[in-house]
Amino acid sequence: MKEIIIKQYIDKITIDDVYNFGIKNDIILNNKDLNLIYNYVKKDWKTIIFGDISPIFNNLKSNLDEKTFNKIKCLYFEFKEKYKNYL
Repeated sequence: MKEIIIKQYIDKITIDDVYNFGIKNDIILNNKDLNLIYNYVKKDWKTIIFGDISPIFNNLKSNLDEKTFNKIKCLYFEFKEKYKNYL
């Protein structure tokens, strides 16, 4: 049931939503970085939420500047911890 609800939410996310979420969390994404993150969210959300995120982080680490990558990684673990009881 939770996967269905999450999928419905992910289906509605726009690239602007990702950009604005970044801004609210002090992460400024250029177009290349924004598209990379957006595509991961849309295509690999199950892995991001329920699976091994290591391969995604490895790719992001080599494609984003260090400051942006570290902010995204910290934000991921912050939200993963915050919502662990619901996942």
